[in-house]
Amino acid sequence: MGNKAYIIFTDEKEKDISPAIYLHWNGGAESVYAFLAELDRRQVRGCSVDYEAARFCQIVGEFFDGKDKLTSLSLGVMNGPKKITAKSLAPFDEWDNGVFIVSRKRDALGKPFTSMKRFHKGHFLTPLQVESEKRKALSHDYNVGEHTIAKTFEELTIGKTVEGV
Repeated sequence: MGNKAYIIFTDEKEKDISPAIYLHWNGGAESVYAFLAELDRRQVRGCSVDYEAARFCQIVGEFFDGKDKLTSLSLGVMNGPKKITAKSLAPFDEWDNGVFIVSRKRDALGKPFTSMKRFHKGHFLTPLQVESEKRKALSHDYNVGEHTIAKTFEELTIGKTVEGV
């Protein structure tokens, strides 16, 4: 039993597609959006989709291993689909939370912008459903209150600064 999902990073035209990241635990929207927020806090944006996927894996690994004990079933990486279509995503949709397709970029003014698509139970969610899911996820206990994922990362990174910006 887990809380499984796949996360796939793409460019905005979905031509460049990262490896698929498998989360065995914490694959719900509450965690995935919080992990993406940590990427922003570390100023990881605007690089290749493979690099963003690798840094996402690093963050997830730090979170799982930074709490109380080391884990072995928390995270995996495999070849992703060649295209973002219902047919190509079907093999990744057999788990609890389906697939998060993430495109992270900057708008014309340089402001960070994340575009999300979701594939779950054989179909793509509408943009309105994705936005509703995001709002609900960001108000979850994981993201609001005393014991948030963000506070966990603050504790894990005490004294460390972001370089190369």
